[in-house]
Amino acid sequence: MAARFTLSCVLVLLLATLASAMPGDASSDTDLGWISQLPGFSEKSKPGETAYLVSGDGAKAWEALSKGLTERGWSITGGSAKALSALSAQRMTAVKANVEASFHLKQAAVLQKLVVSRRTLAEDAAEPR
Repeated sequence: MAARFTLSCVLVLLLATLASAMPGDASSDTDLGWISQLPGFSEKSKPGETAYLVSGDGAKAWEALSKGLTERGWSITGGSAKALSALSAQRMTAVKANVEASFHLKQAAVLQKLVVSRRTLAEDAAEPR
């Protein structure tokens, strides 16, 4: 019962954070730093890897991440916000301007880890033939 109450509180805080954490210029902002501000997400990056530990319901966290991306002007090109179960993983790719970000949420029992990879897409410099 206490776990459900805690989860409900986290979800309310998550929705409030998403509503208030909108960037100023959504058309050019490709910074993903806002992810660490989501309730339940704690950054655990190491050199060469951007990662977050995710506490609480993985499916709800995945939905909040998807919603946050679309609200900030990212186009989700792969993956979906379907439910996660123990020992599962979910992938998603999002694109904005010339930046592509890949998200991989891995869940093993109670430990959930979100790994984020970013790359700049090459501008199409070739002229049509």
